Amino acid sequence: MKNFLLDLLFPRSCLRCQKLIAHDRRGYMCDKCHEILDVAEDLRCAFCTSYSPHGLTCNVCKPKHALDRLLVAANYKKKIVERMAKTLKYRFATDVAIDIARIIKKRFPRVEVDCLIPIPLHKSRLRWRGFNQAELIASELSLLWKIPVRTDLLIRKKSTSPQADIKDRNSRIANAKNIFDLVVEPLSKVVQPLGTIILVDDLSTTGSTLDEAAKVLKLSGVEKVIGVVFARG
Repeated sequence: MKNFLLDLLFPRSCLRCQKLIAHDRRGYMCDKCHEILDVAEDLRCAFCTSYSPHGLTCNVCKPKHALDRLLVAANYKKKIVERMAKTLKYRFATDVAIDIARIIKKRFPRVEVDCLIPIPLHKSRLRWRGFNQAELIASELSLLWKIPVRTDLLIRKKSTSPQADIKDRNSRIANAKNIFDLVVEPLSKVVQPLGTIILVDDLSTTGSTLDEAAKVLKLSGVEKVIGVVFARG
């Protein structure tokens, strides 16, 4: 009933075909568009962007980085992908996270990990925005993959400029340095066993944000860290 009333007041249109979405359909993409949508991205190293089997960090980059692997579901150059990412993040249409999670699940039907950790926002930005888009996506992926979400392990200790506002690659990397910390140290107190963890975010460009989070987790004993994002921005 609640969704029916909301759709009467604020009808939702599919972000791809613009047709009205039935009130019993969650998200902002109709079933037909989701079924035919092909936005798959080639898997590459998170840092040098060279082609890489399974999104593994390549042998050249591996010694300098903590992130083991990056799974990218969609190609940001496709208009529908860019529209979905911006609608979620800047137009505050939180249910787009449902569609993004479905696309990630379609691209990667099955993963074997201990838990999902969304990249946290700084508390000041979370207050301003009212939600963490990475956490919304992770929550939906948790339902689809049947994997628990942990939001009580990692915190963002520094308030920095949004990566999207920084155009220079080196400045983006510097902007992400040392921005994360653990809620509890050592992490072994709250995660047993310390196996494989997935970090979830909406976009990745240089891989620096995911890598900084992976570095903190690995220093505490996590064995393997995989990044999962909707698209490479």
